Amino acid sequence: MLRETGLAGHAHLFVATRSGLAGVRAMVSSAWDLAAIEQEYEQFIAEFAAGDPALPRELLPARWSGLKAARLFAGRHERWSDGAQIEWKRLNHGG
Repeated sequence: MLRETGLAGHAHLFVATRSGLAGVRAMVSSAWDLAAIEQEYEQFIAEFAAGDPALPRELLPARWSGLKAARLFAGRHERWSDGAQIEWKRLNHGG
């Protein structure tokens, strides 16, 4: 994959084995700022949970960008969903 993307010359690979579960929480917290990530998720939920105003089209501005954004999102989601699911499974299950 690294060769295919042209990154092979810039990558360093190593394999490590971790024995036991001691210190796993410390390892995770040193690798990711979970509190900051949680804040980002909360912001995402706050912004997108409400969605567009549930107003009739005739009450929205003539060039309401929310409709275009919703169509763009739906189109991208439909186009990318299957590939993203396959890649997620490959990354998480090695297959």
